[in-house]
Amino acid sequence: RLALRFFERAEPVVDSPWSIAVGGDFEFPQTRGPKPPGTDLFNRYVARLMSKAQSDGRLREALYRVFMMERPPTSLLRPSVAWRVLAPAV
Repeated sequence: RLALRFFERAEPVVDSPWSIAVGGDFEFPQTRGPKPPGTDLFNRYVARLMSKAQSDGRLREALYRVFMMERPPTSLLRPSVAWRVLAPAV
């Protein structure tokens, strides 16, 4: 009973880091289990974000804040970030 209560309360804290940690696993065909809806789209978005963050300090900062768990992964979908990610490369 104690373990169940602990994990129920811990879920909101560990859910985002866990999603980040395992979301990329679905890039590999050996990964088994149900794939959450939108995983492929989000993985492509993050790949583009990481590529562009190499030369865009604002994207790099947004990415670092998620990696350091200062902001939730959904912050990478804010319009100010998404516009920079989806803008054509020059």
